[in-house]
Amino acid sequence: MSSVDSTQVWVFAEQEEGKLAEVSLELLGKAKDLASDLGGEVGSVLLGHSVEPLAATLFAYGADVVYVVDDEALDVYRTQPYA
Repeated sequence: MSSVDSTQVWVFAEQEEGKLAEVSLELLGKAKDLASDLGGEVGSVLLGHSVEPLAATLFAYGADVVYVVDDEALDVYRTQPYA
């Protein structure tokens, strides 16, 4: 169970056209090791449009919590909306 007070190591889940970048999945493994050392959990941040199904993959690769931000404005990467 996630808590605002718990330590989280966050990984930005990079995706393009509904496909997760391999580097994001690799970083989840490293984040899991670091979170274990800190006594915390792994959070992954997933931005895009119609990306919620990708959360299952992030959980499978070690995320304890996935923060999904799904909006049409995030369909194509642009600096301003992603910021």
